[in-house]
Amino acid sequence: MTLYAAVQQTAHLKASKTIAIYFRASMKPFFPSQKFLQSNDDGSIDFSLSFTQAIEILPFIKQWQPHITILSPQTLKDELIDDLRCSLQHHCR
Repeated sequence: MTLYAAVQQTAHLKASKTIAIYFRASMKPFFPSQKFLQSNDDGSIDFSLSFTQAIEILPFIKQWQPHITILSPQTLKDELIDDLRCSLQHHCR
């Protein structure tokens, strides 16, 4: 779903200690653009993904909830929050 004419953005993400093993530098990446950034003292791992539109990576991020945190960009984080709120409104009546 990459938009080839669009400017690529980079999402900076954090995988919690619980799932960090899957995002180590030695593991096969989930996306060709996935880059290991660093291991953190708390056992989490920071990594990045390139994307042109949120729909490319939001389903992946949602699949790993609550163990992946969007560090940036804020617009991607806001879109995830809006999607989660909408979902909760439909399921919590």
